Amino acid sequence: MPVLQGWTPDDYERSVELVDRILDGRWPPLVGVGSVCRRQLHGPDGLEAVLDRVQKLLPWPHLHLFGVKGAALSMLRTRMVWSTDSQAWDYGERWDACEGERPNSVHARARAMRAWHERSVELRLQPYQRRLF
Repeated sequence: MPVLQGWTPDDYERSVELVDRILDGRWPPLVGVGSVCRRQLHGPDGLEAVLDRVQKLLPWPHLHLFGVKGAALSMLRTRMVWSTDSQAWDYGERWDACEGERPNSVHARARAMRAWHERSVELRLQPYQRRLF
């Protein structure tokens, strides 16, 4: 799966151009969009602006977003978003374990993952987002 990278919408446009040269115009049905963790949803470099630009350039593929925050899932309005991933739940659990001077166990991380999943399921406000989980 090709993965587009950048920070600004212009960066992602340049990434599309470079990948298109390599693929010779033969894009697969799933394309990754990287570098979206720690990104705001709105604004000139926000996730919405990036997805709007990518959708104009590549209107047919589905997108996998790397590092999308759970709260952003309910606000994404594009049907191009086919899947997402996030390690935020794991990072939070590991950080809490360090701060609390308690062991970072597999059991604690599994509880954190289940809690994250339950919160994420609650965010499925749009019918097309059901396939994200």
